[in-house]
Amino acid sequence: MTVVDAFVQYYAVFTRDQDYLEANLAGLATPVTVVWDSENLYIKQEMGTVFAARIGTAWKLLLGVGHYPHLLAPAQAIAGIRATMG
Repeated sequence: MTVVDAFVQYYAVFTRDQDYLEANLAGLATPVTVVWDSENLYIKQEMGTVFAARIGTAWKLLLGVGHYPHLLAPAQAIAGIRATMG
């Protein structure tokens, strides 16, 4: 499988998976925080705010972090999540 094939396969089901995720988030017993990155080249910040609003949860923007905040800045991602917890 080529890289292009992998992307095609991923995005072929992305919307379906997104819809399933959003439809089932209300049933989660664990609190959810949307942690977003300010330097994402792939996904706009507005998508994070809209997603958090749709599911009625906290949203935290991590400044200076790219597409994978949990890998690029794990301490900042953890701090962002903890900051939204009461």
